[in-house]
Amino acid sequence: MFIDVIRGAETEHEIYFLLTSYIQAVRHSDRLRLAPELLARLPLHGMSDVQLRFEALVPELDKASRRLDGKGCVLIREALNVFGTALDRLTALELQSLRPASGAAARPADAARDLHESLRMRTERYAAKTAGVEALAPQDSKQTGPLELH
Repeated sequence: MFIDVIRGAETEHEIYFLLTSYIQAVRHSDRLRLAPELLARLPLHGMSDVQLRFEALVPELDKASRRLDGKGCVLIREALNVFGTALDRLTALELQSLRPASGAAARPADAARDLHESLRMRTERYAAKTAGVEALAPQDSKQTGPLELH
């Protein structure tokens, strides 16, 4: 699954390459008409751009849900999952880079706690923004899973 590949990425470059591949797949699929403009825009401009797109997708999901656009909701939820996973992995890589260059472990418990706190805060912000949106989103029986990249 695409999300698993992002989780296993070992460099920022890999993550941005994977996000670009995902965006290209959406752009060249028949689902482009369902995608918010910000999702299909390239190039990516770093972690802050990924964060902005993730945050901008939340109200887009709300709009699609209110329009009872099941296919749009599926695509936007998928994009939120992809961008959220990329943000989590970018954050983890950033924390790894903060370790001392001497090779000594930089208090792994502190790094894990910082990562956990960062992810918790991001999850809480996302949950607060989407409160009630999931209940409004219609289920799309034709779309069974995330976009597959070949």
